[in-house]
Amino acid sequence: MKKTIAVLMTMLLLCVSLLLMGTSAKEDFSDVSASDWFYKDVKYVQENGLMNGTSGTEFSPDGLTTRGMIVTVLWRLEGEPDARENSFKDVGANAYYCKAVSWASENKIVTGYDEKHFVPDNAATREQIATIMHRYSVYKNYGLSKQSLPDSYSDKDQISAYAVESFEWAYANGIISGTSDKTLSPKDYVKRCQVAAILKRLCTGIGAKEADGSGTSQESQSGGSAVTNPSGSSGATGGNAAPPQSAVSTGQSAGVPTISVKDVYATPGDEVSVAVEVKNNPGILGMALTVYYDEEKCTLQSVKNGKALSGALDLTPSKSLGNGARFVWDGIEITDEDVRDGEILIMNFKVKDNAPDGGCPITLKYFDGDILNNDLEEIYLRTENGNIIIKSE
Repeated sequence: MKKTIAVLMTMLLLCVSLLLMGTSAKEDFSDVSASDWFYKDVKYVQENGLMNGTSGTEFSPDGLTTRGMIVTVLWRLEGEPDARENSFKDVGANAYYCKAVSWASENKIVTGYDEKHFVPDNAATREQIATIMHRYSVYKNYGLSKQSLPDSYSDKDQISAYAVESFEWAYANGIISGTSDKTLSPKDYVKRCQVAAILKRLCTGIGAKEADGSGTSQESQSGGSAVTNPSGSSGATGGNAAPPQSAVSTGQSAGVPTISVKDVYATPGDEVSVAVEVKNNPGILGMALTVYYDEEKCTLQSVKNGKALSGALDLTPSKSLGNGARFVWDGIEITDEDVRDGEILIMNFKVKDNAPDGGCPITLKYFDGDILNNDLEEIYLRTENGNIIIKSE
C-alpha cells in the first residue's frame, strides 16, 4: 500500500511543482525571479547554506566567483574537515578560505599556479571549475566512467590540456553544459548563477541533468554575453577583484535542514557503525538517499532505521548494499510529534583488513523529487558527508 502511495506522491509532485513556479526563490532577492533559468538553482544553494546573497536583497547572479569561494563551498560540504598547515604564500592564515584551500590541496582537489601561489581571489574559469569538480568527484569515489564531448562545439580545442578530461567528464555527466549550441567557452569566467547550477547538479546526483523546457542550454540563458577572460588565459594572471565574502556562506546557517554523516575512527578489520542524523527536520514524509563509499576499503554489511524516523516512516534498503545502494523511507501521514531531529539511519561497515590509513569518505546524495513533506511538496536538505577515518594501531 505504501509503495502505491509513494508512486502517487511522485505524480502529484509534478502538479504541485507547476503551481509552485509562481513563488520566489527568496522574497528579498530582487534580482532573481521564477522566470530565470537559474531560479531553482539559487533556491537550492541558498536554502542549503552553500551560497548567500551578496547583500540582504540581491544574489548578483551575473557576478563572478573566485577560486577561493568554490573551494570553500566544497570544504563545507565535507563538514569543514581539518587539514595540514597551509603552504601557499598568498593564502593568509586568517582568510575565510585558508582551511578550505589547505584541505583541497592536501586531497589533490586543487593545485596552485605554482608551489607557493594559489591565487584565491582570481575569478574562476569554466575549465577550472570543471577540473575542481572532477577532482572532488575522484576524491569522493563517484562514478567517473562517462566522458565525452561532441565535435559540434567550435571552441572544443580551446580547452587547456590539463582540463580536457575534466571538461569531458563534466559535460557528459550534466555538470556543465555549453554556453550555446556551438560554444563551450572554457576560458570564460564563471557567473554566480552558473556556479549555483553546477553545485545543485553535483549535490543532487551526477548525471541528473536539469531540463529548462526550452531545448537550449541553461548556461547560455544568462541574459547577456558571456563573461570573457580578457587575457585569453586560464586566469593565472590578471582577473577581477574578488566578489564580497558574503557571496559564500560563512558558516552553517542556523535553521537549515541538514542531513549529516558522522565521522568514526577505526583500525583495519574493525566493524563500525556510522550514524546519519537530521537537524531542523522540515517534516519529511518520504525520502530516498543513495550512499557512495570506497568498496576497496570498506564493506557495508547492514543498515537499520534511526530513532528519529522509526514509527513514522518505514525504511526499505536496496537488496545489495554495495557502492550506490539506495535507501527509501515512506509513510502515509505524519503529525507534529513525528517531526523529530536525530538519527535517521545506522550503517554498519566492516573495514577491510588491508585498508590503508586515511579516510574512507561516506557520501549520501539525493535527486530531484527524492524528498517530500506532508503536503507532497519537494523539499531540499543540505548534506554533510563523513568519513571512516582508518588508522593502524
